[in-house]
Amino acid sequence: MKFNSRKANKARGQKSPTSLSSEADKSPQLQHQGQIVLNNYTSKNVMVGTFPNLYNTIANNRLAYRRAARGGDPDDMAKLRLGPKIFNVTKKNYKNLKKGQQIYLDRHSIYFRGPFTFQRFSRGPKLNFTARDAGYDKTYSFTFDPNKLDKILLYAKTTIKRKTIRRKTIRRKTTRKRRRKSRRRKSKRRH
Repeated sequence: MKFNSRKANKARGQKSPTSLSSEADKSPQLQHQGQIVLNNYTSKNVMVGTFPNLYNTIANNRLAYRRAARGGDPDDMAKLRLGPKIFNVTKKNYKNLKKGQQIYLDRHSIYFRGPFTFQRFSRGPKLNFTARDAGYDKTYSFTFDPNKLDKILLYAKTTIKRKTIRRKTIRRKTTRKRRRKSRRRKSKRRH
């Protein structure tokens, strides 16, 4: 006789998990190492920025944060805190995304989820993103089908963070100058 886990769970009154929780060990969709399909449910554990880098609305093509004052009426809106410039990712312009570009997902919750970092295009076509976990030191890789862009709202920053190598080049130049000076001094002493 085979043991059926579903029947055993029903007999005990336990249901199989249907959504994600804030704990990694209770989030079955985020356990495996492969890529995860990005949707409103799988994005639940994704890190949102710390204040004032929280965004929940868009104003003049910029990410913005708007919230009522503490203890005040929810309908009374406080002053907008504006963030970086963005554009709406659509079926027509998704091919303009570049590696390292940050993307936010509007999942109709308190804040936009993100930032997701765009990595590359893959066969299908599929968009590949990475994002950090909200509570754990873990990075997830997500895939997204551009055909779903009419149902799911994605916003991409117009600027891309790039690592600067300026300090290293300046250090190299200064060390070269020091070496040359020391060589000149040594040659003068010899003569």
